[in-house]
Amino acid sequence: VADLVVALREDNKWFVMDGQHRKLAADLRSDIQQLPCLVFETTGRREEALGFLAINQGRMVVGCLDRYKAQLLAGDKTAFALESIVRCTGHRFGEKASARTVSCVQCLYNLVQEDRERLARLWPLLAELHPDGPMTDAVIKGLWVVDKWLGKEERTVTASPYREKLLAVGGAGLHHEIRREMALIGQGGVRVSGCAIAKYL
Repeated sequence: VADLVVALREDNKWFVMDGQHRKLAADLRSDIQQLPCLVFETTGRREEALGFLAINQGRMVVGCLDRYKAQLLAGDKTAFALESIVRCTGHRFGEKASARTVSCVQCLYNLVQEDRERLARLWPLLAELHPDGPMTDAVIKGLWVVDKWLGKEERTVTASPYREKLLAVGGAGLHHEIRREMALIGQGGVRVSGCAIAKYL
């Protein structure tokens, strides 16, 4: 069994596609001189990204952010759409959420797959709701659900009077409302998050 999956690039340089942590750990030990490798010749980074995705399909250890970056390199249209939406407000994806760094990549990827136009409309509001702090899946999904409910009556959370009410409480306030509803109901989930925001509105 190979410990590393390695790409041999056209310029005759080696690139570890899978097993980087094993390679780094082996480099720290003087008693490990060789590691079994499975070597593929590749024609570029796109092919390497596709290979990475194929190798790690179904593995739980691959992080959402790593998978997302590989999808971008592989030319995944959903990933490109999401990147465009998130970058339009000056945000980027990263491991740790902060004022301009978003960590909930899988949540947003799923939503852009479901309805790209809705996410593009909601994203600027989400950014305004979180000027100094991290976004949470609960707030994002809760707003998504409420917007879908309002959409049945041709209304949206991005218009008056909902927008102003949401901005008045902010993302942290919405998160607090969701947590309170979860404690009251005794369970979480998308519907509970949506109900908490709807009650506040």
